[in-house]
Amino acid sequence: MKKSNLAFVILLALILGGSMWKSMNDNRTIVTTLDQLVLNQIASTPITSIEVTHYVLDQSSKITVTNQNQINTLLHEFKDKKVEEPNTVAPDMEDYFRIHIKSDTDSLMNVVIFPNDVIQVLSDMSHNNHNSRDEVTGTYHMVNKINTQLFVDLFNS
Repeated sequence: MKKSNLAFVILLALILGGSMWKSMNDNRTIVTTLDQLVLNQIASTPITSIEVTHYVLDQSSKITVTNQNQINTLLHEFKDKKVEEPNTVAPDMEDYFRIHIKSDTDSLMNVVIFPNDVIQVLSDMSHNNHNSRDEVTGTYHMVNKINTQLFVDLFNS
């Protein structure tokens, strides 16, 4: 093998290896950030209920769990949900799943799965009552993974 060919192969291997290493570290950073976000947001306030809602065509179906025995199954089902973007959905309507995490007194966090496996977290939530409408504001984070065990461990703890 010529030296130039060998150098090219080594350079290509370094570039591909570096790209894969960066990709793995980027994913880990996002997951760690979500774990830290959940711990910072929820750890000081016990979760008393978790509501899972599937919204499609402006209709919703809702399941609420209030004990730890139900939460593990529900969260694993939710984690594996795939939302497809059907051709029949109008542009102003969406198909998505939402986890709404609540304490006795307030909403703590929303985790939403949109089509194409896009996951969004709304944290640091606060409620403002404008013109008799409850407006929720907070900080949005885009993530690529949900650590369901963390929610289970913190539920009613």
